[in-house]
Amino acid sequence: MSEVGSTTTPVLLVVDDDDSVRRVLEFQLAECGHRVLTAAEATGALDLLITEKIDCVITDLRMPG
Repeated sequence: MSEVGSTTTPVLLVVDDDDSVRRVLEFQLAECGHRVLTAAEATGALDLLITEKIDCVITDLRMPG
């Protein structure tokens, strides 16, 4: 988990091609205290998985590409 101050904050990656679903999940998870990264497609998600330390991925299984 990534360090924020003196506590650890889980980093979640939300991957969904539906903008509204992605935004709602991002808002709700951030409200719960998580650091939330988002991607609209698989290639963007893969880039984030390479460059960031992700604790959990929440993804839509049926997306274009």
